[in-house]
Amino acid sequence: MNTSSLPFLLVAIALLVVPSSASANAMGEIPYYRAPQSTPVHPAIAEAAISSPSQETKVWIFFTDKGQTNLSDIERAKAEVVETWSDRVKSRRAYLGQDFGADYYDIPVNPRYRSVIESMGFRVARESRWLNAISVYLPARDAGLVANLPFVHKVQPVRARTQPINPIPPAQGVLAAATAPDSSVIANFYGPSYPQITQIRVDELHAMGYTGAGVRVMIIDTGFLESHPAFTTCTAVIDEYDFINDDNQTANEGGEHPSQHNHGTGCWATLGAFAPGELIGPAFAAEFVLAKTENIVSETRSEEDNYVAALEWADLLGVDVTSASLGYWDFDDLFAYSVADLDGDTAVITIAVDIAVGRGICCVNANGNKGPGVSTMGSPADADSVIAVGAVDNAGTIAGFSSRGPTGDGRFKPEVVAQGVNTIWAQAWSSGFGPAGGTSLATPLIGGLAALLKEAHPGWSGYDIREALMQTADNMATPNNDVGHGLVDGVAALTFGGATPSAPRMTLPFALCDPPDSAVVNTLTPKLVWGSSISATGDTVCYTVCIDDGTTVSEYAGVKDTCFVPPAFTPGDTLTWWVK
Repeated sequence: MNTSSLPFLLVAIALLVVPSSASANAMGEIPYYRAPQSTPVHPAIAEAAISSPSQETKVWIFFTDKGQTNLSDIERAKAEVVETWSDRVKSRRAYLGQDFGADYYDIPVNPRYRSVIESMGFRVARESRWLNAISVYLPARDAGLVANLPFVHKVQPVRARTQPINPIPPAQGVLAAATAPDSSVIANFYGPSYPQITQIRVDELHAMGYTGAGVRVMIIDTGFLESHPAFTTCTAVIDEYDFINDDNQTANEGGEHPSQHNHGTGCWATLGAFAPGELIGPAFAAEFVLAKTENIVSETRSEEDNYVAALEWADLLGVDVTSASLGYWDFDDLFAYSVADLDGDTAVITIAVDIAVGRGICCVNANGNKGPGVSTMGSPADADSVIAVGAVDNAGTIAGFSSRGPTGDGRFKPEVVAQGVNTIWAQAWSSGFGPAGGTSLATPLIGGLAALLKEAHPGWSGYDIREALMQTADNMATPNNDVGHGLVDGVAALTFGGATPSAPRMTLPFALCDPPDSAVVNTLTPKLVWGSSISATGDTVCYTVCIDDGTTVSEYAGVKDTCFVPPAFTPGDTLTWWVK
């Protein structure tokens, strides 16, 4: 039972338990065998094997196949994969017309191949079924030995970059004009975030009842402070994983830089905060998956395979939208992508994004802050199916720092733009809110809007959402390499192509917070806490708190706050409470 869809919510204290629920592929099918290439070891690794033969190097080892020798074996392997999928994953595939079917990308890496590499004494870091590869630490001199194995296609470096796309400090003297809220009730509800929301007409979608409810969004970033006030109103975190430290803690951990979670916290809040009067994200009622992939300290390296691993995890969790304010240009090992490399088919994370979109996921990524020069976007913004986001100010003027296209193969970038100048986000270091700038801030605004479109059109794939946003933006008739198709229009995108949106799943951010299901409360006067509700018309919202002791239901009406301390209970009582 999904209690978020009910007119009131029910939670039990102590013993009572209430259950709760938790287009075609652009890449096409890959062959089950790849002929070995003439230069299986990347030149950078070959050079390191001469200059620093014993230096440990992190490499991608790509395999020639996945162990199947005929099409019958491949079909059997695909069927085995489908048996492991959740209903949510099957549903998303069904929308793509794949009849719940898997393809070659879904088949895992051949465990025998991995076992051979491990038996040689090399440490495996990550495994990618999409790339048919593993990332491995090995001495540079041994790369040739690995490349000569009969099942190895090629060996290339895993790249490591130094920083996420850092925010640009707000311009002094502009902030007050850019963020001062209107005096109306609605504007006061959004607070200083009112301009960034209204510019893309998300406030109008909220008034229609679209909040992101039922949509699963993954934030891929540096880490997250879940205790920030932006998220304390019952934000639904479905799962989280730290791909840097390989654990389930995405907040700062011992030994990490104090600023590690700042960027991720701010970007997540820009997309999904619910802090009336301070910051409202477009998709505040979405379900969130948090992926900590980017280490901000260069000495401990942040690898691109973390991003790939996060995307593959997103696929298995049934994620609908990913938002990543990350970009890759130059790296700790002094390698840098050339413009020709940013062709949509070279960087491994670019390839992974295309595969993810081919599975129905809408992938949104920052275009970068290296403007105004031409061809300054990074990877994976160069992907041909990603929604790469540029930054404008609240007047719609392109920001000087916003990266431009074209890609290495001549395509326009970015796809669209949103406010990335004096954008309000959450400040992890102060537990407050404030302005920042960069395509990092514009990206989650588009990611949140994408979640609203997915809520309205469950059958839309990532391609469909991308097309709707681009073809209804204000520069769609004359796209260019500054703003792409231009500033998005959420309301126009909602009915793109004459589509009829579904009714909203939920019109108010209403959920019970504390005590949770089946909690044992060690006080006779517990505080009951629930999520805030808003009225698009500005009406006052009142609540009725109901408490059932098994024989009598007591009702406390006219509660205007979102917490209530009832009269003292009798020790040992088992009580059920709900709010209307």
